[in-house]
Amino acid sequence: MRAIVSLIVLASLIHALPDDVKLKDGKEYKELTLKSETKTQMVFEDLEGKKITLSKDKIAEHIKKPTIRESFAEKRKATAPKDTAALASLAKEAQTLGLKREVREVWNDILKVDSENVEARAALGFVKTAGKWISAAEAEAAFEKETGPVYKALGLTKSDGKWVSPAEVARKKLNLVEIQGVWVKAEQAKKITADSLSYREGNWLTKDETVKFDQGLRRAGREWKPAKELDADHNTWKEPWVLKGKHVEVLSNARYEVAGRSLIQAEQALDAFIKFFGYEPDIYGERGMPVVVYGRTVEDYKFFGGSASPDWAATRSSSDGVFYMPNFLKSRGAGVTYFYDMWGLYAFWWAPRAAMEAYLARFSDLTKLDANILDAVAGGFAFRKGELHDPPPINFNTWISDKTRSFESASKLLERNARSNTSEHFPMQSGLLIHWLSLNKKEELRFAIMKWLAGQSNRKQFFADATRGWTTEEADKAFDAYIEIYKKEWLARPHK
Repeated sequence: MRAIVSLIVLASLIHALPDDVKLKDGKEYKELTLKSETKTQMVFEDLEGKKITLSKDKIAEHIKKPTIRESFAEKRKATAPKDTAALASLAKEAQTLGLKREVREVWNDILKVDSENVEARAALGFVKTAGKWISAAEAEAAFEKETGPVYKALGLTKSDGKWVSPAEVARKKLNLVEIQGVWVKAEQAKKITADSLSYREGNWLTKDETVKFDQGLRRAGREWKPAKELDADHNTWKEPWVLKGKHVEVLSNARYEVAGRSLIQAEQALDAFIKFFGYEPDIYGERGMPVVVYGRTVEDYKFFGGSASPDWAATRSSSDGVFYMPNFLKSRGAGVTYFYDMWGLYAFWWAPRAAMEAYLARFSDLTKLDANILDAVAGGFAFRKGELHDPPPINFNTWISDKTRSFESASKLLERNARSNTSEHFPMQSGLLIHWLSLNKKEELRFAIMKWLAGQSNRKQFFADATRGWTTEEADKAFDAYIEIYKKEWLARPHK
């Protein structure tokens, strides 16, 4: 109620500033608003909305002040009509004072002097499209026309004027609530809270169990044993390690040390992508979470590659260590990789790329999309650590410090066949392009990824969408400058 009164008082202040009143007995009132007056008395209202009635014969002094609108008009009159900086400051002051009419008038005064003034255009709701300023309503209509089909193709639906992801629809339908970053049934959430349970790799553990888990023990039936002792029980595909995160599930016949770390890396990549992308596929229905199949050796990788769909597996795997298998477990699909024990580093970056591919595949049929863009997008987030692009140092360190091997320009980086370096470097390098764009062209890149997932763009169109607002030359120049800074920062990092 107090907030409503304050709003009413604020509205009244537009017309009159509160007055000061001094009484003959020495008492003073500050910031009163005169509401009515008779021959014998004056009725004021304070900032709390309380009425104060005073007899005129008791008033020693009534200090009247000009209205806010009158004071602002004087200031506006004194401002040079061509001083756009001063006018912009004046418009912002009018906004603070609640003078809506004056706000628009002053911003329009600026446009009379400088029709291209970006700040004034933005304040008045204009956006620039194809070199032309259009109103917010026109921009919204154009955006809707362009984006509507793309959003629908990804399974998004519109609700109350807002595009909603399949995950959000599923959560609402199933009445799920979020607890510890995991979405569960409301009744389960109550139990989790009541029993102080903690989420670990797909299981809700008690306090005692959580302590054991964090000490490196894992449950085997009714017993808890060191994870290393259980590796032999999970080294076949009949009974692999099954490790669930918040966004992805890892199935692995590799050592737990490897499988567990791969889950952490995969979750990190998906956390970064979801934060950037803003939309999620439905992972709460029958298909469940996307899957990463993490093989113990290259023979596991070859086995799954041989049983995957023709052509696609061969195209995607090549010598790179990651491919997507669309028909794994009927319709669940899986990103497939394996432990390549060269200091264990390649494999720990292949897992998040596999997770990214499995996740993206829930939006679209990856087998029909450009594989180079897939490598770039997956690499851009698999190699992301906060604001850093951090690929494994093996070979990459040598490559980036080798003056005979230079980056392609931004506009050519997605053309894998034009590169002279090995295939496993491509996701690292093109991923760096995606990372750079995610920092400088976030909205443009988001939509470029959407159009690609919707099957509505090729490499050329993807690049144009992701760098919208820049010419090709501007994008290449800016990326080249970034690469020089990146090289210095990369070589200065303490890679282990």
